[in-house]
Amino acid sequence: MGDEHDDHVLTYYTELAIALVAGRHVRDKNGLRKTERLSRDTKPSEEDARRALLCTLGEIRRQLADKRLQQFLSILAVAFVEDPRALGGRADYFPHKLIVKKRSTGHADPIRDYDIAALVQHLRNKGKTRTLALNEAADACGRDWRTVEKIYDRKRRKHTRNR
Repeated sequence: MGDEHDDHVLTYYTELAIALVAGRHVRDKNGLRKTERLSRDTKPSEEDARRALLCTLGEIRRQLADKRLQQFLSILAVAFVEDPRALGGRADYFPHKLIVKKRSTGHADPIRDYDIAALVQHLRNKGKTRTLALNEAADACGRDWRTVEKIYDRKRRKHTRNR
């Protein structure tokens, strides 16, 4: 029973650590998926995710045989905490910290944009005109039809280009 519990805890910590870097997918008030970035105000918080990352890196470290990789993971783990003294490290020995910062992509949320484009395409596949599909999708997701049109056209071009 202990191993099963440990496995669930590790899965939770790993998912939380991934959310620190990649965000997590939640639904907005219109039912569309969106990417939520962890912060001090979210539950779980960014600090919870940093602790989960430390636990995950620690578990990976324990499973490695190579001492060099173990040392690297230890240093990487220390770089993710605000105060290395909390882990028993010396603050002057580890003067740098890693900051998780969103890459600039404008206001786009690829997950949400995919859902919006898929809704427009679904309406088009049901025989709706382009204009009607754009307007219905805009109403359904609480966006302006021009914004929906830009999202749909951008996703359509990208999909066509990748064929």
